[in-house]
Amino acid sequence: EVHGPSYFRVQLREQHLYYQDQLLPISRIIPHPNYYSVENGADIALLELDEPVSISCHVQPVTLPPESETFPPGTQCWVTGWGNVDNGRRLPPPFPLKQVKVPVVENSVCDRKYHSGLSTGDNVPIVQEDNLCAGDSGRDSCQGDSGGPLVCKVNGTWLQAGVVSWGDGCAKPNRPGIYTRVTSYLDWIHQYVPQGP
Repeated sequence: EVHGPSYFRVQLREQHLYYQDQLLPISRIIPHPNYYSVENGADIALLELDEPVSISCHVQPVTLPPESETFPPGTQCWVTGWGNVDNGRRLPPPFPLKQVKVPVVENSVCDRKYHSGLSTGDNVPIVQEDNLCAGDSGRDSCQGDSGGPLVCKVNGTWLQAGVVSWGDGCAKPNRPGIYTRVTSYLDWIHQYVPQGP
């Protein structure tokens, strides 16, 4: 079932899900035109808000990365969300925002890990070029975190490296989390979001 923008709200300034301190209505959902399933890439969308966001010490924008930023393997990043805390285990009340530090994994290494134990040929890529892999055994995003941010601090600035896309369970051995690589979609993003100074 597909819902329109009036079905959703953006929650700001909250550490706990279902607290409604600052809920903003959405006027438009802009999915990438090439998206049709997470496994085929382009798993990214933009939300246009009905009203401007009030920036404060508690609400800050994240910076989009420059196109040249590669987020090399081993880069330590953070993923946040209100998703499951383990395979099949939901976030318990009072539903605090969770965060976990995850290392970036080289795409070719990540692809080999996903091929391990599968019958698909090694020449059929599972991890796409527009993906970014991060996480290791015991540290990962999980079901319910999809669409959330993967941010990395580069030279003192928090950059949004990825958007939670998919994975095989949560924090399983040889199964890093798969993110949509933001740098792959900067041209598309800038069609809708003006570039800053």
